[in-house]
Amino acid sequence: VASGLLLVSNPSIHFVVYDRLRGPLMKMVEGSKSPFAVGFVGFIVGAIAKAVATVVTYPIQTAQAKLRNDKEKKYKGTADCLSQLYQKEGAIAWFRGMEAKLWQTVR
Repeated sequence: VASGLLLVSNPSIHFVVYDRLRGPLMKMVEGSKSPFAVGFVGFIVGAIAKAVATVVTYPIQTAQAKLRNDKEKKYKGTADCLSQLYQKEGAIAWFRGMEAKLWQTVR
């Protein structure tokens, strides 16, 4: 349940990052008469915000996928799964496969 709560925080993280970046970056194009520039900055800010939210929550998604496929019951829960992955393979194991998720997320 707790890991599910962290995953629903993805949109919250996205919103906070978007809101923090939008102001300063929109000021860069404030005087622009080009609607393309304003739209482009909005798109870039949204893509960055979504990427940040995905990176922050991806380890939980990795653990949940491992737990769903854990027929041998090697893991006691999300924290145990993340701990074992870290001990065996390092933090990089938490982010394996994330490239595909980022492409899916920001397209």
